[in-house]
Amino acid sequence: MTFAALSFLSAPGLGDSIDAVASALKDLARDSGARRIVTVGTSVGGYAALVFGRLLDAEAVLAFAPPTFLGWSMRLRYRNARYVGDRLRLSLSGRLDHRYTDLSRLLRAPGGSPLAAQAHYAAIDRVDAGYARRIRDVAGITLVPHPCAGHDRVRRLRETGELPSLLAGVAGDPGRARAVLAPR
Repeated sequence: MTFAALSFLSAPGLGDSIDAVASALKDLARDSGARRIVTVGTSVGGYAALVFGRLLDAEAVLAFAPPTFLGWSMRLRYRNARYVGDRLRLSLSGRLDHRYTDLSRLLRAPGGSPLAAQAHYAAIDRVDAGYARRIRDVAGITLVPHPCAGHDRVRRLRETGELPSLLAGVAGDPGRARAVLAPR
């Protein structure tokens, strides 16, 4: 299943909130007989991969340039003007559940299994590096800095040929997923 832009807050046929979508995804996984849950996403999809990875107790999470907060106070603190229009529409929609606006807090919360996650980010991109710093000491998350600027990590990883092995590592053999996601 994929989520476009800020639509991860709802999904047609699954629910109109993060909790409802997570519940529906748990039901789908159970009903389908899925043996593993893996979440992958880029940019706000990376945010969704981390959120749903936590809520679904995913075996593996692969996030590329994920925002780690959505709230306005943090955006001002980090001087983050990226996608202001999208974030404004999200705030005005009334669908923003404040339990999920700060991944640093959510990922440190007691309960659930610790994530086995990688978060790839452009180390020279001030905004992406700031997002990464917010989750740098969360158990189970390995930050993977890339010595470049720009928010387009997936395209660059695809161009260098690194993306297929990262995806295969989390989508294939569970042992390989743990090896790919292990802290370096």
